[in-house]
Amino acid sequence: MFALPTTTLRRAPSVLLATPVLALTLAACGSDAAPTASTGGPSTSSSTSGGSSSGGQATADSDAARDAYDLRLAQCMRDRGLDIADPAPGEGITEGGPEVDAAASACMAEIGDPPVHAWTDEELAALRERYLAMAECFRDLGYDAEDPAPGNAITLPEGISDADFQHCEQAGQ
Repeated sequence: MFALPTTTLRRAPSVLLATPVLALTLAACGSDAAPTASTGGPSTSSSTSGGSSSGGQATADSDAARDAYDLRLAQCMRDRGLDIADPAPGEGITEGGPEVDAAASACMAEIGDPPVHAWTDEELAALRERYLAMAECFRDLGYDAEDPAPGNAITLPEGISDADFQHCEQAGQ
């Protein structure tokens, strides 16, 4: 199982939902970005685990690069007067709120976008299977949800509750 990015500064071991554009959200885009569930456009992956043995070192390198970026981002935000703790490896910044979001945007403009994870074919196939299972769960709960096209993220059904989303997120694991 691998962790997927969220639309906040926090990295979580769960998937969010996205529009049917190739997307991974935090702030950057790249040709190696995989589709993720978010509510917006292009974005990046934050971390993964698992995959093939040949991708193990690449994943470790990607995770280390992201952790280093998160530390730089936290320091930049402290330099702007916010009380931001150094994030734990793989966790990202967990503080939130309008001031944090504004500082994060300013710092990202200053230090650049986060590193992008290069997705393996196996990771993309597993992600697609997860999206298909989630879409089926949404339909089982009575929502209008189409299977995402290959290479696209799943679309959040109109009016879905947090409880139903969490239920279907678990079904997709």
